[in-house]
Amino acid sequence: MQQEGVEPDNYTFVSLLKACGNISNLDLGQALHDNIQSRSLACDVFIGTTLISMYGKCGASLEAENVFLKLPAKNLVTWNSMLSAYVEGGQAERALHLYRQMLDECMTRNPETLLIAIQACNLLASKNDSELHQENKVIALEIGHTLHSEARRMNFIQDSHIGNTLLSLYGRCNSVTKGENVFSCLSGYEVISWTALISMYVECSQGTKALHAYTKMQMEGVSPNQQTVVSALQACCVLKHEGDIFEEQSSSLEIGRALHEDAQRSFTDLDTFVCTTLIGLYAKCGEILEAENVFCVLAHHTVVQWNGMLSAYVEQGQGRKALHCYRQLCDSGLHPDQGTFIIALQACNILLEEMEDASFIEQYGAKYNVHGVGQALHADAKKAGLASDVVVGTGLITMYSKCGTIREAETTFAGLSKHNMVAWNAMLSAYVNQGQGIKALCLYIHLKRTLPLLNFVTIICILQACSGVGSLENCWQLHFAALTAGHDAEGFLASTLIHTYGNCGDTEDALAVLSGLTRPIIASWNSCIAGYGAVGNALSSWHLFEESQLTCNEATHATFTSLLAACSHGGLVDEGISVFKYMKEEFLLKPFTNQYVTLIDLIGRSGNFSMTEEVIYNVPDNCSLSFWMCLLSACCLHGNSELGELAFNHAINLQSEEPTPYVLMANLCYRKMAFNESHAAGH
Repeated sequence: MQQEGVEPDNYTFVSLLKACGNISNLDLGQALHDNIQSRSLACDVFIGTTLISMYGKCGASLEAENVFLKLPAKNLVTWNSMLSAYVEGGQAERALHLYRQMLDECMTRNPETLLIAIQACNLLASKNDSELHQENKVIALEIGHTLHSEARRMNFIQDSHIGNTLLSLYGRCNSVTKGENVFSCLSGYEVISWTALISMYVECSQGTKALHAYTKMQMEGVSPNQQTVVSALQACCVLKHEGDIFEEQSSSLEIGRALHEDAQRSFTDLDTFVCTTLIGLYAKCGEILEAENVFCVLAHHTVVQWNGMLSAYVEQGQGRKALHCYRQLCDSGLHPDQGTFIIALQACNILLEEMEDASFIEQYGAKYNVHGVGQALHADAKKAGLASDVVVGTGLITMYSKCGTIREAETTFAGLSKHNMVAWNAMLSAYVNQGQGIKALCLYIHLKRTLPLLNFVTIICILQACSGVGSLENCWQLHFAALTAGHDAEGFLASTLIHTYGNCGDTEDALAVLSGLTRPIIASWNSCIAGYGAVGNALSSWHLFEESQLTCNEATHATFTSLLAACSHGGLVDEGISVFKYMKEEFLLKPFTNQYVTLIDLIGRSGNFSMTEEVIYNVPDNCSLSFWMCLLSACCLHGNSELGELAFNHAINLQSEEPTPYVLMANLCYRKMAFNESHAAGH
């Protein structure tokens, strides 16, 4: 056009800017903006409004804001465009602040204005990575309710776009009744509105209501689209977690299969989201073969579908298959995304968890192998530019921690682009799990400067660190911080506080926390019992146990482990045997290996080998190496070579490469030989 000597006018630039926005071409849009400025056209309200819209669609909300502020005159479309630019840029707070400014300036609003403002509320409520997630939901719900009232007052409530967006907001904020009221006011029930209602029920974990709505929709002659099918399948997943029953006692799996068949009849090709949701549903129901079938019949696989299959294997605890699936994804030429790395790292954690009851050598081998896989995933994440992503990085920190490579966890943490509370907690947990309580407390000091308000998980982590190093002063501070932050000292927090006070030797404060509970759970009693046992006060431990039976009439393996440990610390052999029998006969609890170990250690140290033989007779065949090592140590202490030989044989049968049994047996033989020589010399 310009080559032919025709100069662009305002309408030409408006059309070109709209085209740039539609294809999200920021560079070309900025070039046009420069051209517009050189012609002194930037102050035109129509061009300025289109510039704002273009920048918004390209995700450049700051540039849009600059244009908006420089415009000498603004109309309603201009304000709406700026609102939309903020929402498209993920800046919910700025959008809502601008809406407030519109009210202050008495600007006229239309349905689009309210729609964008409600979208901003939706955006605010969905900020999962925010430390103020719940507070954001409360604010979003409050503003959304006000906007709902405005829509009703201005007769916009029947607008399906506004109604559907309100349904989405109320779903995110778990406000079902308000959402149902919105649905009842809509002028016509189209498939989009029904889908929004079903999605709201799913968001609020009301699977039964969602499936009833799906059925009612069809009864009223409205055919579902593929998004509706996705929402109904998600309702089946929710239904499984509810443990609820739908019509005719149908299980969530049966309903899911029926929905699958309906979808195949209704649609020629099922879209990515339907297939991925089906894979997830079948996996949650334990039908991994059906999940694989859905995946395999797809002509083309997207990263989302690969992630669905990866997640299905992880859901079923099949870590190796998940990692094999990851390798296939990479070999297919597709690039893993954030979700892929998160799921693959979860698969690594599954492999480590499978080896928790294995021998030390086997655990070491598993950690070595998983560590290698984790490093490869880390390298792939770096290539994808995701190693510094806070979510992927947090997964890497957890994996390195479980592999025992704390330095790599530290390096990963230091390299994150930002640190949210989840990342801080992952690093704190890594230190605690590796027994590095001092480092955890140092990190806590740094965290307090960055984020003064600690969340529940952080407080638990630091209390565990205090427990490990016996830091009573920090425990007091955290107790105060927990109460200041509004966390009631009940349940798990109370149990952790009691346990930490006990490990710090402060049984008085431990008992004070327990006494302050309205209805102490058994875990809290157990922690206090363990605390008294740790300081050698076995009698108080037993009295607390008796008191707990009057209050909750409940006991767990942890209760008796703590009581046995208390008896062991106090050298109370008869009492320890009584506790063991009480556990088996009164509570019908089958003893754990560690409880047998504590008992044999207690009896063995006393030298009462007649009782020891009775314990050995009742011990399970698969008893651990630590049991026989305890017995062998006791035999060395008291010179019982016959029983020592029995313990030695069992120990090397379990783990022949472990050197300690050979050393102990050699010492026992030497002691016996020295005794025989001394005895012979005496004669």
